[in-house]
Amino acid sequence: MNRIATLVGSLRKAYPEIESCKFELIFSFPTEEAAKEYFRKTYHWEHHDGMIKYQLNGECFSGFKTEIELNTNYIKHLTGCYVDLASETQGSLHRWKLWI
Repeated sequence: MNRIATLVGSLRKAYPEIESCKFELIFSFPTEEAAKEYFRKTYHWEHHDGMIKYQLNGECFSGFKTEIELNTNYIKHLTGCYVDLASETQGSLHRWKLWI
């Protein structure tokens, strides 16, 4: 989580006018059923319009992409919540991205 603070701090320093950014979290799952369960659990949250699901080489992936406030504490909290939820359904973090 310290890397999140470092990254957000660097973005704020380089682009002080930026208030929001794109945020993406993608998790990998051992089975399609586990990925579907994660998708079902998260669909009712506010990011459902940017939900992502796909399969690649027999591995299942699920997550979301959305625009959020560029705020270290909020990004840490959001990441922690989704990582915890994915671990309940045998998921592991595959990709974490911020971009402006």
